[in-house]
Amino acid sequence: MRGVQHLFVAAIDIGTTYSGFACSARSEQWSMYMSNWEARNWTSSKTSTSVLLNKQKEFVAFGYEADNKYIQGIIPDEMTDDFYYFRRFKMILHNERLTMDTVIEEECGKKIKALYVFVMAIKYLKEQVIIKIQSRIKGVTEDDFGFVLTVPSIWSDQAKIFMKTAAEKAGIGKDQLTIALEPEAASLYCHELRLEVDKKENKFLQIIKSGMEFMVIDLGGGTADITVLRYHKDETLEKVMLTSGGPWGGTSVDQTFLSFMIDLFGTDVITRLKDEDLEDYFHLLHDFEIKKRSIKPKAVDDRDIVMQIDVTLINLIKECRGGISSHIKKSRYKDSVSVEGQRLHIKADTFRNLFKSTTDKLIKHLREIFEKPGISDLKHVIMVGGFSECELVQMAVRNEFGTERKIIIPDEAGLAVLKGAVLFGHQ
Repeated sequence: MRGVQHLFVAAIDIGTTYSGFACSARSEQWSMYMSNWEARNWTSSKTSTSVLLNKQKEFVAFGYEADNKYIQGIIPDEMTDDFYYFRRFKMILHNERLTMDTVIEEECGKKIKALYVFVMAIKYLKEQVIIKIQSRIKGVTEDDFGFVLTVPSIWSDQAKIFMKTAAEKAGIGKDQLTIALEPEAASLYCHELRLEVDKKENKFLQIIKSGMEFMVIDLGGGTADITVLRYHKDETLEKVMLTSGGPWGGTSVDQTFLSFMIDLFGTDVITRLKDEDLEDYFHLLHDFEIKKRSIKPKAVDDRDIVMQIDVTLINLIKECRGGISSHIKKSRYKDSVSVEGQRLHIKADTFRNLFKSTTDKLIKHLREIFEKPGISDLKHVIMVGGFSECELVQMAVRNEFGTERKIIIPDEAGLAVLKGAVLFGHQ
């Protein structure tokens, strides 16, 4: 897309947990259009990274719509053999042996080429952004769009080629496509933040001067990607250290929660819940996701985190453990977990502890980076990505590094990459 001026630039971000798009006209680059996706209990600017195909491998639905169709219709009607349901499939691209023929498994174990699933996801989001703009502005055609696809800087060259191929197979022409590295897109968003939006002071420009180096910590659903960049006079960015990181995103906390539930009620209970009532299993994960987003650092008036538990789970616990309340009282969680009807009460400190393993690994890795020659005197850190909006993560980074370094968390940190990618496409 370089050198080609399109009327509109649309950025597509396929995340591990959530995906979405943003778009703006060349004449009004900061006036960005984003879709509102509705889940059970909230509306957000991104939707879940889920793809639903029928038995013929034809596209059925994407995002929350795919989740709802599968959970509310296909599972209760015992039609799972007739559909392919993929969720959180992006992590396959971290496989070092990734090829165009790599296959992935959907929820019930059926296999299909990963490339095809990514093509379906990109094609859907591409078509949605075109439809949305055409409904607002008459006469707009697909040729009027340039597209930016975001990729983590930590990815291998093979993974980046994979995504480029998927985009082209999804109908995005080579002259329409730009690949943007996520930390650079996020940095551009921070650089332009407030300068064009409301003319207030631009904190990023005040802090990051020409020649200065700064760190970008991109905390997404699947991974934490850490990059160190140098800001030049001509407003270009140079990577001064190989991107590093690990699987310390939001889904790492999800896995810790599942381990906690297995420790509390037993592997057999949670396994049977998933096998026998996938709808209730997903309800449990969905409820945890809501609570995960709202957890706060320790407060004087700490209240229990209350989670809804469905009848199927209660009955399985009764069958396998002899009663939910009596079992909890005999467990090592007797002082931190209790049950009241269909509500599971978890002490706030116990719930916060579910984040500790993930944040400890992140902090350990950051500490190792800051001990490297040439990096130890780095004074500015920018946190972006959806998981960086978690106050527990922010507090962990600030407590460890905030005394000697400026920790910058931009407005809408979870959208920094997506919105920055739109600006990147306009440049």
